[in-house]
Amino acid sequence: MNILLLSSIYPADDIASTYTPVAHYFAKEWLAAGHNVRVINSFATFPSIFYTLAKIFGAKALSSYFGFTVMTRKPKDREFAFEGVPVARFCIPKFLPHRRYAKKTINRQFERIVNYCNKSNFTPDVIVGHWLNPQLELINLLSKIYPKAKTALTLHEHAETVKKLYPTDWKSRISSIGKIGARNHIQRERLIRDLGLSEKDTYLCLSGIPESFLEKPPARDFSTAPQKFAFAGTLIRRKHPLALLQALLKSGIKNFQLTYAGSGECERYIRDSAARNGVEKNVRLLGKIPRMDIKKLLRDSDCFAMISKSEIFGLVYLEAMALGCLTIASKNEGFDGIIRDGENGFLCEAGNSDELSEILKRICNMSPSERRRISAEAIKTAETLTDKNCALNYLDEIKYTAEK
Repeated sequence: MNILLLSSIYPADDIASTYTPVAHYFAKEWLAAGHNVRVINSFATFPSIFYTLAKIFGAKALSSYFGFTVMTRKPKDREFAFEGVPVARFCIPKFLPHRRYAKKTINRQFERIVNYCNKSNFTPDVIVGHWLNPQLELINLLSKIYPKAKTALTLHEHAETVKKLYPTDWKSRISSIGKIGARNHIQRERLIRDLGLSEKDTYLCLSGIPESFLEKPPARDFSTAPQKFAFAGTLIRRKHPLALLQALLKSGIKNFQLTYAGSGECERYIRDSAARNGVEKNVRLLGKIPRMDIKKLLRDSDCFAMISKSEIFGLVYLEAMALGCLTIASKNEGFDGIIRDGENGFLCEAGNSDELSEILKRICNMSPSERRRISAEAIKTAETLTDKNCALNYLDEIKYTAEK
């Protein structure tokens, strides 16, 4: 099939590596399965003063404030291949973050996409988008040019964002899409409830992990209580990285080793807290490290915990589970429904260090056999969610929807 994938975010060798590659994982697997894939990356750009401020105040500070990766320079339009996937990056201007694009800007972007497809002799059988804005409007327009194409939009946002951006016409715009995708079970339930969708109107678009993460998981004995703990993610407030250190201090676990992989504004709070409590030698901050180094960190850790707020998925949880870590995620967030508390991992209220402390004590008081059972169940769960399996299931959902 000819698959046209529209995404606000897509990796490239000339932009920050902190941009999530989630859409690329699907495109790469579809290409490997023999489909003809083209990617349109509608990359948001802003007035020049925005990039000047990023240089003055620091991209990290602005990224934390706005809630997305901020660059210090404006990227350029470009056609390229990323790991074999053909990509056309068409920068699309807006005045402020988290706002709709002007109608004339959307129309111009739509024309560029159609011209690109015509130039490439590419007629899509499937049009699928990631992220609401501007994909919702672009798919609406493209479906009129390609009426036979199956359409789908995977939202990385909740229903309130849809209604906020499109207060007067969200119902008609959403209903014109073949099927709406959610990135986790909780989000799907809320989209059905708040947008008046049915089960058949929606699908789950779960991310997967490379099969290499499942090769020879470490033999975990768990004969003694866990002492090696890990956190991997950006060290920003909504991810509550400090809560893990606070929970360990409250738990009474002695001689723990806590390693953070990632960077962000909360790094200084973690260092200060460790110093105040006399545990500087127990806490390591590695900064941002490559994905394969995170794999090594997880292999060497007994327990992984990240109790984030507003976590739409959280691929690192799955990576930790694949390596047999006792994994703790947030309740009512992206991994609730994949992790089943006490069966293949644990769930904690986002940001609640007291509850996390009780979970850590609960884990330490378990028998070695119980810890081994939960670790083995975590690996079994991860085995069903590989990049390949998730990408092919995703495509099947789109095909099934259109044929209905």
